Order: sequence, then structure tokens, then C-alpha cells
Amino acid sequence: MWLGFDFNGLYGQDAHEYLRYSKALKEFMETGTDPGNFFWPKLFPMLGTVIGFTGIPIGFVLQLISLFSMLGAIYFAQRCLLLLYKTSGGWYLLLAAATQVYFVRSGLLVMSDALAAFFVMGFVYNYLRLRRKSDFKYFIWIVLFATAGAYTRYAVVPLIAIPLIHAAWMVTQKWNVALRIASGLAVIGVGCLILFWNNKAIGLTTSIAEEWNWQHLFNREFIFQSHKESYWVPNGVYIWSNFAHVGYLSCGVFLLLWCRRWNFKLFFLWMGLLVYLVFLGGIGFQNQRFMVISHLMVLILIFPAFPALMSWLKQQRLHWVFVAGALVLNAAFFYYSFSKMFAMHRFEKNVAERALQLEDDQPIYAFYVTASLGSYDVPNERIDLWEKEIEFEKGGYVIFNPKQFADNNRVMKNWEAVNRDFELEIIDELPENWNIYRIQ
Repeated sequence: MWLGFDFNGLYGQDAHEYLRYSKALKEFMETGTDPGNFFWPKLFPMLGTVIGFTGIPIGFVLQLISLFSMLGAIYFAQRCLLLLYKTSGGWYLLLAAATQVYFVRSGLLVMSDALAAFFVMGFVYNYLRLRRKSDFKYFIWIVLFATAGAYTRYAVVPLIAIPLIHAAWMVTQKWNVALRIASGLAVIGVGCLILFWNNKAIGLTTSIAEEWNWQHLFNREFIFQSHKESYWVPNGVYIWSNFAHVGYLSCGVFLLLWCRRWNFKLFFLWMGLLVYLVFLGGIGFQNQRFMVISHLMVLILIFPAFPALMSWLKQQRLHWVFVAGALVLNAAFFYYSFSKMFAMHRFEKNVAERALQLEDDQPIYAFYVTASLGSYDVPNERIDLWEKEIEFEKGGYVIFNPKQFADNNRVMKNWEAVNRDFELEIIDELPENWNIYRIQ
């Protein structure tokens, strides 16, 4: 169905991995079976597991978590606007968030981005309340939202670190020096214990620290283990997506004209944002999902430009033209972006349906669709062609499109190996030049 009413939020390998691990956690709680390794923080799949015990399918639960997290993040953004500017910013949030493709998409996917955005905005809202009134209860909320955010997406940490330190300084101004030092050491100690307990966080942090390079800000091509990835713009441009990219803020170019109106009094939020952008710029790849986490914070910081723009447009009698134009542009990009997403979703389901019709339980060797086969309960053992030096079994199946991944050296080595050592018979032709082969 093109409109996507049957869309289950499974789009991209990460979504399938979140679903797999959430199901594995449920099985672990029921039977003690080891859930296996998981690369990312575990709060999002854990929530899916816990709510899944109500009987609601876990995949649907994870999608609902994303949906309500997106709505909750917008709610917190509205509360921030009321706190700072005495307005709910209805039109602003409609044009800059509720109809922006990439942000809305986060609320439909089985991924942790919208949940992370929710915790970030809960953090920002309570940080703003603490700035207005130094009440310790606000700091407690700040710590809770910060901790939950870090356990949802590690990328939250560089975004909120500086305002978190500022919040701690504000709430402890009246404490004596000894108490401040003791509290700081206690926090650092607990943080170290959590970090070393979560060895995945150590590995990821170490990996990023080793690969981070300021020169990546000027690059748009990056070499990976198996292939080269090229992007439209260098990292130094990509990191400003929240301010002007059509998928995040289609009217952002106009707001840039009123950049002097931006709220630079929120200095520590700006510093946190800049640290985050520099962090993203130095990473050797680009992923627009990172921008979901910071998007609403950016909207809070640049909001004063919007009423200035609308005031000027009203003087020119163009404000309704502007609103209609922004909505039409967003709708057009919705059609373009969601068409691709729904097409990929249908393709994955189609491949899984064909795989379910295989006549035996021989292993399946695949790439790109490997994780989705598990999400749709294909019972065969699944081995990803990304693995090094696979020992293929005669009688097994291969699901692959060699033309699509011709530049992926690591995967193509296994494809060439199976073609060299065996004969492959096409037993099912799939859309877009994909095939299911039988190893003879």
C-alpha cells in the first residue's frame, strides 16, 4: 500500500537490529537465553521489551515509542517557547518540525532517534527552568533526562555535556568548596563505573577518538574497510543541516537573514550545540539521523528570527504565500523521501516472503537484507556476506545483487569465492536485479 498504512517502521538495518535485540531481551527474561551482543545503548529496545509483556507486538510497541517520543519532544519544545518567549509558536513548530520530513520520519521508525530527541528536549526544558529559578528539583530532572538520553543514543552526550556542567554549577553555587569537590568526584566516579560496566561504550568511544579528524570537515569522500562513500557536500556543510536542509528546515534560508535575532543569551546551549556539530564534522561519515537529536534545540535557539521574518512578510502581504510555499515544499519532499522509504520497505517484505517459501532449512547467505529476514521470521540460519572468508555449504541459498554492491570489496570477495568454488542456480528472480541462488 503506497500510503504506508501497512508500514511497520522497519527501514534500514538499524531498525531490524533494534527489533531483533528487543525480542532477544524478551526471550532472555522468559527463558534465560543469552540475547547476544548489541552495539548501541539498550534503553530503547529495553522499553520495547518491557511494554511488549502486555501482549502488544514488540515491533508495534517500538514504533509507538518513536511516535509518542516525537510528539513529546514537540510538546517540550512548545513549553520552552512559552518559557522563553511567552508564545507557543504554533506556526513555527508546524512549519519547522511537525511537517519536516526527516524529523517526522523519526517518529515512524523502529529506531531510537525520536526517543533521544525527547530526552534532550526534556533536558533543555528543565535546564531553562533552572536558569530562571535555581531549584534542586529541576536539577534532578536534568540528570534523569540526561542519563536516559545517554542510554538511548551515545551522541546525546557531547550535545548536553556543557549545559549539564553549567546546570551543576548553578545548583551548587551556595555550596562550600569541599562539598562541591566531593560531589564532583562522586559524579565522576559513578560515571566511570557506568562506563566501564558498559564495555560497548568504551569500545565505541575509543573508536571515535581514533578515527575523529578535524580534516573531515573539508571532506565529502571517505574510505571504509570495504568501499568508498561519497556525499553531496563536505562534512563542514552537512553539520548545519538543522538550519537549512529541506528535510529539516525548509524555510531556514529565510531565518538566516535574521540571524542577529537568534537567542545568543543561551550561551551554554549554543556551546553544547557547537561541540556537537564539531564532533559530527570530525567523524568519517555522514548520517542525517544525528540531526534529529539536535533539531528542536536549534529551533529554540533561532526562534526570534521567525516572528521577525513573519512581521516583514506581513508588511509585504506575503506571509500566507510563505506559509503555503513552505507547506507545499515540505509535502513535495515528503512524497520524494517517503516513496523511497516505502519502496525499500516493500522490497524487504517481498524478499522475506520469497525466502519463507524455500523448500528446506539450509542456510541463507545474504547482504543488505540479512537483518530483515530475521525480522520477518525466516527460520533459516542467516549468514551475512560481510563476514570474512565464509565457508559456504552446498545446498545453501544466496540472496544478493552483485551489480548493486560491485564496489564493496569485502562482500564481493565472498561472492567471487562462492562463484569460484560452486555453481549457482537462480531459483527465484526478485525486483531490482536481485536473485535467490541455490548453491550446487
